[in-house]
Amino acid sequence: SSSILACFCTWLVTSLANHMSAQVKSELSSALQNHTWSPQQVQTLLEEAVSVQCIRTLSRAFKIFFPENPLCIFTEFLVECAVKKNFKESVMKVEIFKAACISLETVVPCEDLESAFLSDRHWIATVAVHTTCITLATCFSSSYHELLFLNALCEASFADDLPVTMPDFQVLAKVADCLSDSGVSADWVALCSTNTSAEYQEELYRCLCQLVEVGNYQQALNFSTLVGLPEDSILISQWSNEFKKWNDAAESHQEDDFVHKLNKCDEAFLLAKLNCRTATNFFKQLADEISLHRERYHILKCCLKWLRELKEFAKDESAVVNEENSIELEMWKCLLQSEIELEETLIEGVTVTDGKLLCKTKAEVQSVSGIENRTKLDDSQQIMRLDVLIGKLLDQGDICTACRLEAMFNHHNQDLQLLLVCMDLAEGEITPYQLTPEHRSLLTEKKTRPTLGYKRRSLHSVRLNSTSSNEMVSPASSHNKPFQDILKLEDPLRLLNAAMAEESGNKWQMASDILMAAQLNNEDLTTLLCDEIVSAITNYRKGETSESLGIMLWGCKMENNFHRVLELCEEPSKLGTKLLKEAIKLGTLDPDSNTEVVEILIRAHDCYTAALNMEGIAAILQRVRTLTSNLLQREEWPLMVRLLTGIGRYTEMNYIFQILKDNEQFEYLLRKGQGDVGNLKSAILDFLKAHCPEDRESFKLVSLHYSMFSELAKLWENEGHEVVLELLTSSSPQKTSPVLLSNTQETRQSLHNAMQYFTHAAEYYLKAEKLTKALSISYQAELVALQTSLLNVLSVGHQADCLLQLSSQEVSNIITCKLSFPQACIVARAYGHSVDWGEALYQHCIAEGDLSYLPDFVYNKPLTTSLVEDVARSFFFFIF
Repeated sequence: SSSILACFCTWLVTSLANHMSAQVKSELSSALQNHTWSPQQVQTLLEEAVSVQCIRTLSRAFKIFFPENPLCIFTEFLVECAVKKNFKESVMKVEIFKAACISLETVVPCEDLESAFLSDRHWIATVAVHTTCITLATCFSSSYHELLFLNALCEASFADDLPVTMPDFQVLAKVADCLSDSGVSADWVALCSTNTSAEYQEELYRCLCQLVEVGNYQQALNFSTLVGLPEDSILISQWSNEFKKWNDAAESHQEDDFVHKLNKCDEAFLLAKLNCRTATNFFKQLADEISLHRERYHILKCCLKWLRELKEFAKDESAVVNEENSIELEMWKCLLQSEIELEETLIEGVTVTDGKLLCKTKAEVQSVSGIENRTKLDDSQQIMRLDVLIGKLLDQGDICTACRLEAMFNHHNQDLQLLLVCMDLAEGEITPYQLTPEHRSLLTEKKTRPTLGYKRRSLHSVRLNSTSSNEMVSPASSHNKPFQDILKLEDPLRLLNAAMAEESGNKWQMASDILMAAQLNNEDLTTLLCDEIVSAITNYRKGETSESLGIMLWGCKMENNFHRVLELCEEPSKLGTKLLKEAIKLGTLDPDSNTEVVEILIRAHDCYTAALNMEGIAAILQRVRTLTSNLLQREEWPLMVRLLTGIGRYTEMNYIFQILKDNEQFEYLLRKGQGDVGNLKSAILDFLKAHCPEDRESFKLVSLHYSMFSELAKLWENEGHEVVLELLTSSSPQKTSPVLLSNTQETRQSLHNAMQYFTHAAEYYLKAEKLTKALSISYQAELVALQTSLLNVLSVGHQADCLLQLSSQEVSNIITCKLSFPQACIVARAYGHSVDWGEALYQHCIAEGDLSYLPDFVYNKPLTTSLVEDVARSFFFFIF
């Protein structure tokens, strides 16, 4: 056995004689002479064979001398990868090698068995790992093949189940992938060492530096993330290069381009959690390299932000404060020297405090302006811009920064001085009688400046005199508290409920003042209002407020005062959205909360309506339809009506009308009264006309309930005309003329019904104060009564001329030839017909010889000369 090992080693040394290094030859010379080989010497020989790229020779040696040894198959794997580049096909050989190793045991060295280590699992695994690392470091000419080799090892799970420590080939594969196509070559010998060693860390850092040097910043960032190195140097180098390129071509760029690039840089630093000092130094150096004032302002603004972050953790805060003051002064100088339009968004993020208006006393405000670095402006244009800048800061409620600007530039701004005087008055430091002439001139000046917006009254509205000074501190004076105590309240909202509980005519103004003192942002304000509204509604349902009073919010009826709540909210849409979410949440958690859900949805709809938010209104209507289905299942009719009338969108919600009618609950709508439901009565009538045109009883019920006499009269009138039309149709199906009516029970009943309908119509027109219409319909009733009297004198079955729905010619003929004078008058009035009385007199008195016609005529009308002449002409026309 030992002779085979000696033959194996001698053969291999002889085969590698021209390739082996002198050092290795020296180390192995004694073994060659004594024909005794230790495990370390054999390992050295095998590693040398791989390092001189004689892997094929090594594999042949194992096939000749130790074909059953696991290293034989492993050397074949190395040949497949390093020589043949068959990486995919080689994976199977690694798996065979690992399986062979598992069957071996760790062998204790023994002098009698010199080659026993060849069956030692630990030794074989150690040789395999070392030769693998040497192969990776020396046997591939391209990074691409190195990556494929590492991927083959990972695919074969080479590191699993072997009893030795080895490099993390998964990480090395990712490193190789990250460095591919970058031009940076890794020292795999160093990277295959222990990952905690200095050699390993130095090689990682060297690769990272090379990536940065060649400008592969994204690969460098990926690499640093992969191996856990800090990104600071990469980001600094990357953005230094970006701004250098921008500065070289600054004339061709717009200001917005620079601001956008600067913001991206700032975001990248924040995302990478860059060291604050590193970021500050970067921006300071960048500001020194750029000469344009507007760009320097934006850079120094970023620098100031990072420096203030640094100040929170600095051991020597005074040094940082001095640096902060210097940078801030230089920043404001750049802004004043530039031509940038002073907008509020431009100075966001430069405040020295929380920026809340009147949250500090005057002493506290002025304490932040105690700075050593001061300068004096001489340029009138810059002084004017400084006043505008201070005004913008005051509009944002940032008194502290405004005071710092005054101090920095030894300047006095009129508006700021006025505000400080007001603070003195409010804090009781001085009284209105102690005002200096200069103070009085500020307070009585008629000119008002466009500052101090912030949802507050204008400066002129707060001018003080001896009678109005108390109004400056209304929240404080109303609660008998010093102004300073109001400022120091951690939660000014605690005053809100107390203030609103008082019986005062200006309680809503008080609420506005307290909310202003709390200085909530839009999100917090809408959350507060939403919580208060939901709480009021919940309390009402629990019976904590009187049912007769309704839902009470801050001591006021919510129904009547909700518009005032909306006036407290800058963005009603946000409040509506929060209320809608609350309604959905409440309806999901508590199926018995429909009362609260209905009221919350009504208020959410009010919010969206005030904001003219059509998307929000559509969301409410969609939720209402879902809720209506739930109310229908639970037969909660009053809630359904409340939902309908509270939202008031009757056209979009007319399905509720149909649900109530189909379930015979329509009377719930009529219980709402007349004065508190807006256009409900018109909506009900429109629904009945459109969807239930035949339901006259419901129509009459609604009209009577709402005293809609005109609509009810019209209904009776239409019914009368319909009865007459049906009578004429049945009497003359062929529509022949003249129409004759038979004296039957059905005819007389129809005429009686028509007369009743016309009579009712006339009565309701009178109630509606439509006198002309009432008179016209009464004439129709008389006409029907006349028709009835004509039939009553006949025997059953006999026929009489029809007086109803005649044409003008038919009216003229029947008046002239057939009717008595009183009958003629009734017909003429009903049709509004102008009668030729001369022709009528001739026909009745002369042609027919009816001597009773003339006395009736003369009794009612004068017998004039012209009438006699008309009769004579008719007579002569008949004779001749």
